[in-house]
Parts: sequence; C-alpha cells; structure tokens
Amino acid sequence: MNEVQRRAFPQRLDRAIDEAQAALRPLFDSVNGAGVYHLPAEKQELLHEIMLKLGMLRIVMIHCDETAENVHRRWLGLQSVRCRVGRTDDAPRRLTLS
Repeated sequence: MNEVQRRAFPQRLDRAIDEAQAALRPLFDSVNGAGVYHLPAEKQELLHEIMLKLGMLRIVMIHCDETAENVHRRWLGLQSVRCRVGRTDDAPRRLTLS
C-alpha cells in the first residue's frame, strides 16, 4: 500500500462499515414483520453481535480509541449482563476482530 492509499484507507473502511450496517439495519425492522425477529434466538443474537462488532471495528481501526482486547472485554461484560438479566439459553459467543 502506498502512502496515499494508507491515508485513504480509514475513510474507505469507515464507508464500508456504514454500508454494511445500513444493509443490515432493515433486517431489524420489526414493523413489517419480515425481519430478524422471526429467526431462532441464537441467530437473532448473532446478527445483533455482528452489528455491535461493526461498531467495535470502527472504534478500534478508525478512531484508535481502544485496543481490540479492551473493546472485546467490554463487549463480554455486556454479554454477561445480558445473561444475568434474562438469557439462559447458552454462554455468550465470541467473535473476534482480525
């Protein structure tokens, strides 16, 4: 990657994340009744996790606010709270940022 490409990469990545989130967002629309909420719970959770991980990707790769490990640790903490509040089906899944 040359210097111009290296400087442009964060903007390209930011746009790609926005596009991915925008493409997935209609699946969470419960008004029309044809979205993610008709899937089994584990698949619903996976799609929610993907949306969250896209946001985490932005934090780590573009804004460089935190390391991937710190963001993942915080995400695991949120998952454990969700488990205590109402989920009893299984342990949180781990998706990794590579």
